[in-house]
Amino acid sequence: TNNTTTVKQQKILSNYAGSLATSLENVAGVNASQIGAGQSKPIIRGLSSNRIAVTENGIKQEGQQWGADHGLEIDALQTEQVEVIKGVGAIEYGSDAIAGVVNIITKEPNRNSLNISNTSAFTEHGTYDINTNMNASVVAENQKAGIFLFGVQRNRQQYDRDEDGYSDIPLLNSTTVGFRSYFKTS
Repeated sequence: TNNTTTVKQQKILSNYAGSLATSLENVAGVNASQIGAGQSKPIIRGLSSNRIAVTENGIKQEGQQWGADHGLEIDALQTEQVEVIKGVGAIEYGSDAIAGVVNIITKEPNRNSLNISNTSAFTEHGTYDINTNMNASVVAENQKAGIFLFGVQRNRQQYDRDEDGYSDIPLLNSTTVGFRSYFKTS
């Protein structure tokens, strides 16, 4: 049977804990793996990464599958609703959806806006993990056309806890940018 839980925007915002995956932890069978400041990966029924399909407005997002340091590259604050699909209903999303699907539906921008957020973590040894999110929207006065720009920049220092010459936490510098646009004919 198909087991789908829909989480609306208000619930996401009231449970917001720095990332979309941690905001979904109240859904039965869903957890999050913290991978740094404001970054986490969803876990469904104990499986994550390439065992979970993530879609945004019907387009597969595979950034969280690249490695242990890559979380969802989606701004939770621009999410209208999220469907968590577990069970046989996930099969239509492909073989990588063995644990389930996180189906994200984002808001269509209805006004010009700019949002920037930053989460920073510092250790007692002076290393840092800085995560900055940005999104902006520009909408025509008649509301028939618009563009949504988004970006994530993460900068983390390497850390060698036991000073054996090998990093326990590797260096990470990544930047993700993208856009979504629309044009309505009627």
